[in-house]
Amino acid sequence: AEGAKFAREAVADEPFGGGAIGIDKATGTFKVNTPRTVGLFAEGGAFNIGILAAEISEAPATLWISSLDGKPCATSSRILLTHLTDVQNTNIRYGELARRTLLDWGGLPHLAERGVAHVSLALNNPDEVSVYALDTAGERSGRINAKVESGRLVFTVDTAIVPGDATLTYELTRE
Repeated sequence: AEGAKFAREAVADEPFGGGAIGIDKATGTFKVNTPRTVGLFAEGGAFNIGILAAEISEAPATLWISSLDGKPCATSSRILLTHLTDVQNTNIRYGELARRTLLDWGGLPHLAERGVAHVSLALNNPDEVSVYALDTAGERSGRINAKVESGRLVFTVDTAIVPGDATLTYELTRE
């Protein structure tokens, strides 16, 4: 009974955790808003959470930013942005479309579903921030075009931005 009570509370449409976490059953959206991590999971659409505004398209995704230097994201010198879509093994097989019964694990390579998100961040001095795509080993694979609009850093993330490799993470640094 105690577990059932927790489950009912955890899917409430009101924020919990002091307002830092929220779930919206109607849209299937999960949101986190703390000084050092801001993000969400959504099937798609436009969202505004704290300093993060985003429009998710192409595929459901988890999108979040986390400060890597212990400072709040708005003033951090180094931020990790993660944009995760569905990742599966090659040739994985399920018993039904809902993917409840696993028939075959498949194998490497992992395949990431194509997803795009337009990101806008309310950072202090956004003109000082550079955005880099990271490969799956965490190494920089290229600089991402970013601009400042209405005092916010604006750029697009795309799991297929680097041909032949899934891009799931980005590094934002103050230069």
